[in-house]
Amino acid sequence: MAMKSRFSDVQIPENLSWPEFVYERFDEFGDRTAIIDGASGHSYTFTQLKTLTEKFASSLIKRGFQKGDVLAIYLPNVPEYPIIFYGVAYTGGKVTTVNPLYTAEELERQLQDTQAIYLVTSPPFLDKAQKACKVLGKIRKIFVVGGEGSDDCEAVSSLLDDDGSSFPTECMVDKDDVVTMPYSSGTTGLPKGVMITHHSMIANTCIIEAAKVFVIDQSSVVMTILPFYHIYGQLVTNAPIVPPIILFLAKHPMVDKFDLTSVEEVTSGAAPMGKGLEEALIERMPKLKCVRQGFGMTEVLITHVQPGGERKSGSVGVLLPNLECKVAPAELEALLISHQKIDDAAVIGVPDEKAGELPKAFVVPKGDITPEEIADFIAQRVAPHKKLSGGVEFIEKIPKSASGKILRKDLRKRESERTDKS
Repeated sequence: MAMKSRFSDVQIPENLSWPEFVYERFDEFGDRTAIIDGASGHSYTFTQLKTLTEKFASSLIKRGFQKGDVLAIYLPNVPEYPIIFYGVAYTGGKVTTVNPLYTAEELERQLQDTQAIYLVTSPPFLDKAQKACKVLGKIRKIFVVGGEGSDDCEAVSSLLDDDGSSFPTECMVDKDDVVTMPYSSGTTGLPKGVMITHHSMIANTCIIEAAKVFVIDQSSVVMTILPFYHIYGQLVTNAPIVPPIILFLAKHPMVDKFDLTSVEEVTSGAAPMGKGLEEALIERMPKLKCVRQGFGMTEVLITHVQPGGERKSGSVGVLLPNLECKVAPAELEALLISHQKIDDAAVIGVPDEKAGELPKAFVVPKGDITPEEIADFIAQRVAPHKKLSGGVEFIEKIPKSASGKILRKDLRKRESERTDKS
């Protein structure tokens, strides 16, 4: 059953690449600080970021990097990360982001899988990078951020000295071209590469903005606690973090030494946040105006978040604009037949003008029970979008095939005929 977002669809730009979309207003902010390294204090302005990104793209093109080629970023969060990422994107190339804690063997596997031809790393990870590249034998050059050049390495600073003359004056990509290939966390096996297009990145940004998930203005500060390699950035006034960090903020005595009163909103993702942990965080940080959860996947980016001003413990929020989600009938059917007064049940999606489809249950009762009682039984056990909002109908027998599979097409036909009569 497909469920639509409660928000109106958002118009997504069709004629922009991802870097053009991100950088299109940089000139407005000029010499304002765009990114700061908290450890060293090193920073870049918006103008510097744009200029250096263009220089990096130009230098790659001069070295033979072409549309569709892959560059691997094997770095922690550093100020040069966006310069490298968007420089590659401007050329029409692809970035595969690598966990800097990977071993040489794990790095080699991802480089092989993505067919990367260049690798960017930093001195602390250079030994592992060189070992992986030596075994693989396909990496043309290793670029080092904050390091010196050598026989098989070149300092990124030398690429940033480029005159920018080969920077593409026209967009080199189509909206469906892949811009990045992050890897999943590997919770169900080996990490898997995910191909994300320019259009997907733009669309996800637009729908988050349209849903007013985060209240961001020119005074907002972006904090990069979570790793760039997993396509994740952070906010200081609005701080998206993960449960282990929330646990630290709520429980660790070190937190008392710091002033966190500027943090107004916290958004938790990547894993469930329990109600107890949420309440502990609010008690520790009483200035918080909002604590919410969100949901997404590497494959589809962010899909659900609680909008500003809405708080419901244990909920990942609402479906963002332009999206649909599917409710698996088996989940509701299992709940229904767990009721002692229900002998059998089947669920289908019935058309709805606003939601797209709503769950409807066909039930074979075996006791004194009403449709309203069944709907209430389910409502107490599922998220709002899984409630039996399409109704409950009693039926003598659930249609099934010889192998015992529910014949949902027969139930849909029955529902269609009932609707036509009414």
